[in-house]
Amino acid sequence: MTHPDPASAGPGDADDPLVTVDVEPGPERITARIRGEIDMDDAPDVRADLLAALEASSTGLDVDLSALTFCDSAGLHLMLHLNRLAAQAGKTLTLRSNPQLDRLLDLTETRHLFTIHGDTRRDTTRSGGKPRPAGRACDPATGHFGRPSRDDSVIAYTDEP
Repeated sequence: MTHPDPASAGPGDADDPLVTVDVEPGPERITARIRGEIDMDDAPDVRADLLAALEASSTGLDVDLSALTFCDSAGLHLMLHLNRLAAQAGKTLTLRSNPQLDRLLDLTETRHLFTIHGDTRRDTTRSGGKPRPAGRACDPATGHFGRPSRDDSVIAYTDEP
């Protein structure tokens, strides 16, 4: 599903979605390019588009978020949910990031849960000189991810509102 392009919205188009999802099928993987904003109002439509793309793929989904201008907790929850579903289906999810999304992943300490291409961070260390967490692979049997240098607890969330 493609929503109207936010760049083409006029002054009276306040009800138009502020996000576009363009899906490009490939032989084994599908690429979804998202432009605009993912917030609690638009997340359900984006979720439907990305779930359909993941289901249609043979091996997984590549989500290009490089043109994302805003992403709140609803968008983050969507990516976490999609990542878990991909792992449970024996598929993979990759993200192409941007500085805004990189900051969100760093603030929420969820970067290690994703495979990210196009990392836009300028340095690879946190303040204090400690290295940023390395990526952790998902256990396909459980759908759980390793946590870097903490404990072995699992981030839990529900799909219920």
